[in-house]
Amino acid sequence: MNYFHSFPESARVTISILTVLCASAAALAFILHQYRFKRDFAYLLNGVVLFLEICRTIINVALIAHVQHNMIDSLIAQNWFNVHRYILFSALTASAIYAKAARVSFPWQPLAASVLMLPIVETWLGAAFPFLFTGIVLFSLISGIATVIIIHRELTTSISGLSVKQAMDSLNTAVLFYKPNGHILMQNNKMQELMLKTAGRPISNGKLYFETIVALSNIDYAENSDVDGNKAASAYLVRLTDGAWLFSAKEMGLKGKPIVRLTAGEVTAQDRYNMLLKEKHVELVKREEQLKDFVENIEEISRSKELLRIKTEMHDSIGQKLTLLLRYLHQGELPDDKLLSFIMEDFRNDFRSIEDFPIDYKAELDALVSSYGYAKIAIDISGEFPADKSISSVLVKVLREAAANAVIHGYADRIYVDFPADGGAGAVIMRITDNSPLSVHEINEGGGIKGMRQRLEQIGGILHIEITPKFVLTVNVG
Repeated sequence: MNYFHSFPESARVTISILTVLCASAAALAFILHQYRFKRDFAYLLNGVVLFLEICRTIINVALIAHVQHNMIDSLIAQNWFNVHRYILFSALTASAIYAKAARVSFPWQPLAASVLMLPIVETWLGAAFPFLFTGIVLFSLISGIATVIIIHRELTTSISGLSVKQAMDSLNTAVLFYKPNGHILMQNNKMQELMLKTAGRPISNGKLYFETIVALSNIDYAENSDVDGNKAASAYLVRLTDGAWLFSAKEMGLKGKPIVRLTAGEVTAQDRYNMLLKEKHVELVKREEQLKDFVENIEEISRSKELLRIKTEMHDSIGQKLTLLLRYLHQGELPDDKLLSFIMEDFRNDFRSIEDFPIDYKAELDALVSSYGYAKIAIDISGEFPADKSISSVLVKVLREAAANAVIHGYADRIYVDFPADGGAGAVIMRITDNSPLSVHEINEGGGIKGMRQRLEQIGGILHIEITPKFVLTVNVG
């Protein structure tokens, strides 16, 4: 290497840079080789040769650096790398012999370059050695770059550790593999980012990180078994400020050795929907309770309305019968058997009507007119009841109550019922008056009039009362 001292400074610097580049290319090739999946003897031998190639390029760097150091100190000192050169040559030779015995292909370029770099060759070549050294450096650089390109192409076009890592990094799911003791085998970038968000720092132990996730989890889903009876993954929900993540840990085997796979998927939308569903469920339960109370109240109201209806029906029926009996007693007469039989039959009909077996309004009207006729009370009807049976039935009941009031309170013996034609299309007007000799100055609306108003409200009707110049009830329906 002493002949390098006669080279210009620029030439020595250029050669130094080339040796460093050559060492970098060899190191990169060795690193890429570790991502190969094939683990056979050829793989191991190739790895040994690449490592020895790194050592050879480092020796070259040291040799040219020694020359530069001598030029700076202006003193030519003996280098101490001759032994290393022989050791390197011996290691490459042993590798070549072993490859030949195992019938495995061996890259001969590193061995040839090592032979040419032996101290004995340097002594034999003399002043020509620097040129040979420069040529070997250039060849090693080109060979190293070519090796890097070949290995990289192999990794990108076939399944390898690098391609698996790249595929994992492209996933939206965070993935981490670790041994039972916590040693992390592989994790993608998403898991590294998630680790910073959840733990606040990088964690080099997978088991410790999993325990951190369990401590942070909001929900622990119970372990289930799959269709084959194997234990399924345990799932843990972790809510962060920017979303929710569902972690899943499952034990699995790789070449007979147990490992743990920890995955995490973002479930922000699903978690939001689940929370909303829970809120709606709680609200639905409250609504159900409210509806139950409402139904109970409705039943109570219905019972109250039914009791009120029965009370009104009984009031009208008994009121009418008492009116007839009082009329007879007022005249100083006793009711005969025919009238009593008629009243009893009318009572039975009224009870049937109350029990939801309605009597036809015409039969009810005829019975009303006949019963009052026995007491010598005339009911004069001018016009026709409407064709709608439900309306006519209510009007007959209103007439019955009005007639009873006229007889009891006004001592009337003639009731006038009129259906004027000025009600308009679809409207019904019924006007009731009597020949009572008494004048009415004030009306106290008791149960009878209130009952009439309630009946009319059911069919959309109203009741109007006039007391001057005489007492008149007017019904408007429609």
